[in-house]
Amino acid sequence: MKKKDNQQLLGDIVRQLVDYYGLGSKLDEINIGHLWDENMGQMIAKHTNNIYLHEKTLVIELDSAALRNELAYGKERIRNMINEGLKKNLVEEVIVK
Repeated sequence: MKKKDNQQLLGDIVRQLVDYYGLGSKLDEINIGHLWDENMGQMIAKHTNNIYLHEKTLVIELDSAALRNELAYGKERIRNMINEGLKKNLVEEVIVK
């Protein structure tokens, strides 16, 4: 089917709306939450109180001191996992608290 001059692809329109309303960072946070749950497993996801992105820093809040200590050693791995899952270099630093 040939595209007429006044027609646009739906995907292009959605991207324009996301950019116009500044929703990109919130969509990234939602995607990070899904990636976290999928890749870290049910046990870690259960002990995760909050995970959010502040500028280029990923903040992970946990309710378990032992888990917090364990994940603190894997910050580089967590950063790489999230960036690869999002297919962009969004996270530069990871804070586990």
